Amino acid sequence: MTLRLDNVHAGYGKVEVLHGIDLALEPGRILGLLGRNGAGKTTTIRAIMGLVDGLRGSIRIDGTELVGSDPHRIPGHGIAWVPQGRRLFPEMSVGENLRLGLLAGRGGGVGRGEGVGRGRDTGRDRGAGRSGGAGRSGDAGRGENAAGRLAFVLDLFPALKDRLDTPARRLSGGQQQMVAMARALAAGPRVLLLDEPTEGLQPSYVDRILETVSELRATGTAMLLVEQKVEAALAVADRIAFIENGRIREHTTAENLARDPEPLIRYVGVRRAG
Repeated sequence: MTLRLDNVHAGYGKVEVLHGIDLALEPGRILGLLGRNGAGKTTTIRAIMGLVDGLRGSIRIDGTELVGSDPHRIPGHGIAWVPQGRRLFPEMSVGENLRLGLLAGRGGGVGRGEGVGRGRDTGRDRGAGRSGGAGRSGDAGRGENAAGRLAFVLDLFPALKDRLDTPARRLSGGQQQMVAMARALAAGPRVLLLDEPTEGLQPSYVDRILETVSELRATGTAMLLVEQKVEAALAVADRIAFIENGRIREHTTAENLARDPEPLIRYVGVRRAG
């Protein structure tokens, strides 16, 4: 087990939003967290990152307790977050945004000439070719070497290679989402938290983001996917957890929901097409 939440309570100010959350994320598996607006999906992610009030219960990564840790120390345990709305630094270049991910990683940052942008070699010719796929690039993506991690994320998102010196604000929404994901993955995480990664994207970018999320299984990364596009979540998630009023109500799979969609109607309020 990579990440486990047991009886987690949390909220904002004096208002408790989560009332005893239990979840488990496993290596190479995607857990989709579905529920209505305000059910506690984003708060669950923020609890893992230590960004809530009144946090109690247990959040452990490979046995290490995170409750009580300072938020800035959470990424050092191998947890990366792709927040809703991307939250890039708009005036910084793509390369500079990626550098922040490298600095947050266990590799200790760029350093020693392993730069991002400004025409430097990205490492793609050092064995990070697309033909290898995410599975064969997994060691680089999760390794201690900044250049290897950079090569890995640019292999996943090759469209960014020619935009390393471009300010993030000049990118399309889909390109910005790629940067947000690449920045998180540049840290070489064991656990990836994705909050509405397809929000506001045109279909071609939605497909690309979902393809990347699916490819990351082969690296052994454990993933939590919060997604309002139900069909998108069902397309990639290995398991589904439904949250309602700050409590996990049900666990199931996409296959089970295809046979019995009633939980989607009950907890999300949607019917599957067809």
